[in-house]
Amino acid sequence: ALLIPILRARLLARSVESLRLLEGLYDSMRQVAGARVLVDASKSPAYALLLSNVPGIDLRVLHLVRDPRGAVFSWANPKFNPASGRPLVRLSGPRMVALWNTWNLGAELLGRSLPGPHRYARLRYEDFAEAPAAQLHRALRTLAMLGTGALPPFAGERRIFLTRGHTIGGNPGRFEEGVIEIRRDERWRDEASAAFRALVALGCAPLLKRYGYRFRRPPRADRGPSASAPGQIS
Repeated sequence: ALLIPILRARLLARSVESLRLLEGLYDSMRQVAGARVLVDASKSPAYALLLSNVPGIDLRVLHLVRDPRGAVFSWANPKFNPASGRPLVRLSGPRMVALWNTWNLGAELLGRSLPGPHRYARLRYEDFAEAPAAQLHRALRTLAMLGTGALPPFAGERRIFLTRGHTIGGNPGRFEEGVIEIRRDERWRDEASAAFRALVALGCAPLLKRYGYRFRRPPRADRGPSASAPGQIS
């Protein structure tokens, strides 16, 4: 739908009632929270397209990109969902590669389609994890959102204070509370097989280069921390 204008128009034409409901939902959340900014962590560019057409929503897109080998490796590993009490659903490697390409290309196309300046910013996971406060400050400056209360409370460059969010599912890291250290999770570099890394890189090759990732694994000296412990987000 994001790639072809006529399909985008059809999607929006079929979504009139959804847009009306979303307008009421987000306005209610804003009033209850008493906040100027609402952060929606949805991954779907098609859903973001809907939000961009909701009256009263001034949509800004922060596009977070991760090396596909790290993203696919993380998705393939079993994780427990504290909200449901069950393991998270694991998808096949080819499907995850397709999702990585679709989500990232869709996010870029959506960003280009939004009217006016300061609507879209892209941030690499690896850059954010190395300097969270500085990188988030840069992204919010690009989005003209400094001074809106969108910058979370950092306790230093790499530590952040988190409270319980309105999350009903997802990565267990979403349920962490208190002062959390942010660090890179680079386990895929040592734990994923060479064949896995090569196949994922090949499947994501055009965007891999676009986002500044090397096709070959960088030397060990270039790698960040490789594990995450309790009280750390990766």
